[in-house]
Amino acid sequence: LGRGDHGVAGVLPRVLHISGHGVNGGILMEDERGAAKVPEPHEFIEKLRECLALTNKSIECLFLNACETFLLAQEISQALPELAVISWETKVADKAASAFALGFYSFLGRRPIDSERTHFDLAEAYEAGIAEFTKKYKVGDPFKQMALGVEKKSLPHGIPRLLAGR
Repeated sequence: LGRGDHGVAGVLPRVLHISGHGVNGGILMEDERGAAKVPEPHEFIEKLRECLALTNKSIECLFLNACETFLLAQEISQALPELAVISWETKVADKAASAFALGFYSFLGRRPIDSERTHFDLAEAYEAGIAEFTKKYKVGDPFKQMALGVEKKSLPHGIPRLLAGR
């Protein structure tokens, strides 16, 4: 899992974006030896705390852009209630996740940088992500619909979730 500070020291980002593969309610990562590992939620949260400490608490939002990370997001939200957390409740195709991210970051990129940043801006950015996502994709759980016999071209593409921080 490393030290959690690679490329963050001296930067004051607003959003920490982690993209990868969601596995068993966590995110697939590499350990110090390069072996694949899904850290336990408490391990992930500890590394996240280390990373946040290096950014002078400028991070307002954690974006877990990986399949089925909502349970991890809930644990993070409980441990770090000041942090808004975006995650995916379901599996999501890469292109669909990218569409959501495009809308989210495009909204934030158009906002002026000032000291009046609020979680309200993040909620608006989340809604902009949903709007971009739904231009080409459907919100919903593709596997539940598949089990019901819905044909592939009509399947939904994922369920993004926002847990708003305080």
